[in-house]
Amino acid sequence: MTCNLQSIDSCVLTLPASEELPADRDFSASCLIGETRLDHAIKAAATPAEWEVRLTCPTQNMSTFLRSNQPWLQIYTGEKLSRKGLAVEPMSCPPDAFNSGIALIHLAPKAIHQLHFSIGCE
Repeated sequence: MTCNLQSIDSCVLTLPASEELPADRDFSASCLIGETRLDHAIKAAATPAEWEVRLTCPTQNMSTFLRSNQPWLQIYTGEKLSRKGLAVEPMSCPPDAFNSGIALIHLAPKAIHQLHFSIGCE
């Protein structure tokens, strides 16, 4: 996600976390990203309903968003990309689920699991 390739440091992030992130800011309410670094998998607060991650750039008067119905998401502030974007990935389970079994989905032959998401800009 990006807002005209502006630095995310000056953007406001709203994140549907159901757990506290190991960060110095609370993104469950809209909060300036500043120099905060994120590289975390978190459980989304709104599951099983659709949730939204929103990145707003006040100087550009625009927002980008990602919406999904999956219970987990990965978020990364893009240090290797000069912080010009925010990586947000909806996930059906947390990292290492094959070993931990947490939220792992077992599909029978010919069974289907669907992951829905949408990305947009306002």
